[in-house]
Amino acid sequence: MYSASELLLANFVLEKALRITGHTLGNVQLVDWRFGYLEIVAQRGFGPEFLNCFRRVKTGDGCACGRAFLSRDTVVIEDVSKDYQFAHFRGVAERAGVKSVQSTPLISSTSALLGILSTHGSYVPSPKQLEEIKLLARQTADQLVRCASFLWPLARARLQKPQAGPAENSAMHKSIYRPENLRAEIAEGAARMREITAKAISLLKEPVPDTFLGRQHHNLFSPFKARRG
Repeated sequence: MYSASELLLANFVLEKALRITGHTLGNVQLVDWRFGYLEIVAQRGFGPEFLNCFRRVKTGDGCACGRAFLSRDTVVIEDVSKDYQFAHFRGVAERAGVKSVQSTPLISSTSALLGILSTHGSYVPSPKQLEEIKLLARQTADQLVRCASFLWPLARARLQKPQAGPAENSAMHKSIYRPENLRAEIAEGAARMREITAKAISLLKEPVPDTFLGRQHHNLFSPFKARRG
């Protein structure tokens, strides 16, 4: 369902968020609007029990990501053992080594909700770290919108393609599954993934921007450093 670009972006953003907060546990969930739930597409540090429990989350769930999904705002839980809304998930979280969690919605500049970015640990991130996470989340959402705007015309062209007859379908099937066509498709996809991965690695080497108390916001995805006033 999700493109390679979206999955690579989710993993890159999660690494960046963990570096900002100092946490070692975290995940990125994207919204599947067909069914109205969040689905984990990237994670660090969690085992099968936690992933199965939180693999799909809806707005009615009392966990931090579900509440952020509903409110469209950052939700911070300082101690999951004392949060009554989190009671249903408490045992799973504690066995995974989670005491505190922050969940920040991925909302684009045009107010589109794309998913949730969560990090987990033994402490609550500082106000400065939370501000940086919010900036990262917005820029991530804008990047996801760009991915969707690139992929949607291709999907629409396929959907609008006239229905082929039995003979045409047979010929099309033979053409699509010819080995040389499959090799070309794999090579093209691999080239794109190498390009995106190289960009993500270079961006990960950049220092974390200083955005505390209204200081200048940097574009975390831009290869150029912002000017300082």
